[in-house]
Amino acid sequence: MMDHKIEVVGSDFEEFATSNALLVDKTEFINALIENGDKVLLITRPRRWGKTLNMTMCQYFFSIPVHKDGTQDDEEYLKRKNVFSRMAIGDYPNTLKEYLGRVPTIFISFKGIKGSTYESIEMGVRDLIYMLYAKHEYLISSDRLSESQKRLFKKFLTKEFDLSELNSSLLYLSEMLYIHFDHKVMILIDEYDTPLNDWYAKQLEQGSYVKEDTEYVQDVLNLFKNIFGSALKDNTYLKKGIVTGILRIAKASLFSGLNNLGEDSILDNDCSKYFGFTERDINTLLHATKMIDNPEILPSLKSWYNGYSIGGITIYNP
Repeated sequence: MMDHKIEVVGSDFEEFATSNALLVDKTEFINALIENGDKVLLITRPRRWGKTLNMTMCQYFFSIPVHKDGTQDDEEYLKRKNVFSRMAIGDYPNTLKEYLGRVPTIFISFKGIKGSTYESIEMGVRDLIYMLYAKHEYLISSDRLSESQKRLFKKFLTKEFDLSELNSSLLYLSEMLYIHFDHKVMILIDEYDTPLNDWYAKQLEQGSYVKEDTEYVQDVLNLFKNIFGSALKDNTYLKKGIVTGILRIAKASLFSGLNNLGEDSILDNDCSKYFGFTERDINTLLHATKMIDNPEILPSLKSWYNGYSIGGITIYNP
């Protein structure tokens, strides 16, 4: 039998699941999202709690695998089915049948968007939107999209879109995906508050704050409020939206217009076991790596990484 090993691979679920790395199975989170009744769900956790890994897991599970011409990639679908059938979500055959590889999905992460000026933030977001549209370039060849929609799509590929089009970029893409696949869209927004959190951290570190800072914050807030609002509020093409972040404080400013928003934080129970490691997860890891035989390991782990209790569940976090 091949020995398992713990590897630091990154935050991409597909890379984890298709490698020899030891992966803690959180796939039941997918079923929890399906059963959740909120149209849009905001999940907040501190850094390094597995938010991005869970979001890329959802993207890998829900999204429709396609060839360059937009037709479904059956080989890739079977590959994903093999991955998830062997995991905890495999105990929910109806979920696999109805949702695996069947939901057009938009995944966008703002984890890397950082800057000290509004212009640098907007440029970073523009690049992010360009890369997002490039992943769905097959839509240009869709016989279901109108010529005007294809012209609009090409503007995003050539970075010739204006601020108004940037504000509506996720809405436009969800509409095009809906028309092409004839199915409502899942929108996954990861680390929505990173640009603001990064700026606040820099101000605290420098101990400075001037009038221009207030204008900067307001401009950035307006940019993200417009992008998120158009995508998540009254979007008739939206099946479900999942948003992750670190803090709740930006919520009031960025999602104030949403009346369909649910929340799950470290004070809530619904998603408690899906972020961070439970004691059961820790024991599974130690047994799989044969580290459980060392009597000093578990006390050390508790000393360094224990300290959270969410919904009556003890959570470890690196």
